[in-house]
Amino acid sequence: MGQLVGRQDAPAGGQYGICAQGYWSLPNDSLFFPDGPNSCSMGTQLGRRAHTTIDRSKPATSIALAGGKQFTNDAKVAIGVGFSDDVAGPFPANFMCFQFGGTNNICDANAGFIYGYNSACSVPANGGKSTTFTCIADFGSGNQPAPDGPVWACVIAADQSIPDNPNGPNQSQSAEKANLSEAKCDGVVLDRAAPTVAITAAASAKVGELVSFGAQASDAGSGLAPGYEWTYGDNTAAGSGESVNHTYTQAGTYEVRVKASDAAGNAGWARKVVTVTAPANGGDDSDDDGSSDGLGDGPSGGGTGGGGSTGGGSTGGGSTGGGSTDPGDGAGSDDAPGESGGFEVSAPRKLKLAKAKALPIALTAEAGGKVSVALVRSGRVLARGSKTIAAGTSTYRLRLPRKAKAGRYVLKVSFTPQGGTASASTRKVTLTGKAKKAGRASASGARAPRVSAAGAPVALPDGKFHGVRKRSFVPRARVAG
Repeated sequence: MGQLVGRQDAPAGGQYGICAQGYWSLPNDSLFFPDGPNSCSMGTQLGRRAHTTIDRSKPATSIALAGGKQFTNDAKVAIGVGFSDDVAGPFPANFMCFQFGGTNNICDANAGFIYGYNSACSVPANGGKSTTFTCIADFGSGNQPAPDGPVWACVIAADQSIPDNPNGPNQSQSAEKANLSEAKCDGVVLDRAAPTVAITAAASAKVGELVSFGAQASDAGSGLAPGYEWTYGDNTAAGSGESVNHTYTQAGTYEVRVKASDAAGNAGWARKVVTVTAPANGGDDSDDDGSSDGLGDGPSGGGTGGGGSTGGGSTGGGSTGGGSTDPGDGAGSDDAPGESGGFEVSAPRKLKLAKAKALPIALTAEAGGKVSVALVRSGRVLARGSKTIAAGTSTYRLRLPRKAKAGRYVLKVSFTPQGGTASASTRKVTLTGKAKKAGRASASGARAPRVSAAGAPVALPDGKFHGVRKRSFVPRARVAG
């Protein structure tokens, strides 16, 4: 004789079980007598009471790529998954989806994207109700490796709660039958291309003469990181800054090198050969003021000269990482004055992308000094350079990023006269013409930029990309009920 003590509306975390009670009677006697304590009371005392815990709540999960960074230059991206449940621990089984590109609805099953059980991402750090999982997704593998731009991973986690099987003693169930979390996604911008770098300086100088060097750099992926590193080729201490001055003490031929980095950690180099000669009659007859036309006449440019890093990235239509189409320049709605303290800046308000590789700038100063320029969009510096100028009017050409897009930019110019105080000016510049191909895109609510891209490939559970196709997965993890 059984007694049902559980209820279908029992709260989550509650227990239910079946209790049994034995009875006996004498022959030809209608009375029944219990033969001992029922199984509920006795089973509880002996620790043998069969019961099941009710758990109908979904686990909560989270995911972070590359430790939460916005940019990375490594296609092997670290994944961290967080798991918590108020009743049960993890199955453990995580269903993953990997993607690059897309605009919205990242890893949308209706678009052919799939979730599959991933054993590498299903090893918990501990056995508690709250735990973490770590694994690596190689977005550079497979027959369609991800180009530079946003890459994505999404997770659906399963807990230990599975439905009963009333038709037999085997209570095994696959992970997809457990309580499943909502899908959570995260993205990071993959940028493996090095910045473009060039040096502006005179090609010759004399011993004892002060030589001025300026660096010009641009990066259309993650944007430039602050700082430059200089070597002068004469075994003296290294220099830093957008522009530097140096004096050579011996005649000879020297290779000057400068290094610039982007926000993803890629380094670009430029080099320039400078010939230093002895002054005539032992004196200094230099008539060179150290200025240049800013045309980037160094032989390297492009971040590949002087044995420097090329970034080694994919050339496939990656994201520019340029953020929102709103200029968001932080400079206010109107241009700042173009003249301050005897210094004037002139630049075109519109420039056609199809015809221009550099932004021409006219600089007029009452006294010589140092000029630093930067092209900014959405708070990111996409190109910068510097130059030492003399009194009067000088010209400068700021190289545009290779993947510059049509839109509104802010040109920021600062001038520090010799022995004087720095002043700053801003000018708004609009680049016109056919925009470059859109990079890969972001999902709603994620960190990466939103730009469109169609036909993005998808990944199977092995983490390798095999092209867009619908496919149902067969979970491989099982647990006994």
